[in-house]
Parts: sequence; structure tokens; C-alpha cells
Amino acid sequence: MPIAWNEPVSFLQRFAENVLYTYLLDMADVCNDPVMRMQ
Repeated sequence: MPIAWNEPVSFLQRFAENVLYTYLLDMADVCNDPVMRMQ
């Protein structure tokens, strides 16, 4: 049995986990230096 079935997480919480760190992806997108993208 997958552990996700036993986890009491709502749909809204699962969705929020996906968009929680989008600001970091946006910052990495505008950065030209590959090393700085990984920091």
C-alpha cells in the first residue's frame, strides 16, 4: 500500500507543495551563470 494513501493531506496542501518554491525557479530562469543557478 502506498504511503500517500495513509497520509492525511488535502488536495489543496498537495497542490501548494508543487508551487511552494516557484519563485526560486523564476530566479534561476533569469540568471545567466550556470553556477549561480545551482546556489
